[in-house]
Amino acid sequence: MYTCKQVTGLISQSLDHKLSFRQKIGMYLHLSMCKLCSRHKKQMAFLKQLLDLNKKQPDTIHHSMNLSETKKEEIKRCIREHTHS
Repeated sequence: MYTCKQVTGLISQSLDHKLSFRQKIGMYLHLSMCKLCSRHKKQMAFLKQLLDLNKKQPDTIHHSMNLSETKKEEIKRCIREHTHS
């Protein structure tokens, strides 16, 4: 069984590289029992989405001061939802 430290490493690794079958099984077994690591996985996936969005549309993130108040609130709401789930 993997420890939380090992699983957080595997989560990071899985964002950029394919894990072995054994690593995947061990990670998902741990995630099925550990809420903190499950939350960490969700947060890392969300951050990766933001980074991918930034690569596709760099002006959206870098010039966020030009966003309307409605868009800023929408982004804040989305971040809150992802960090509290």
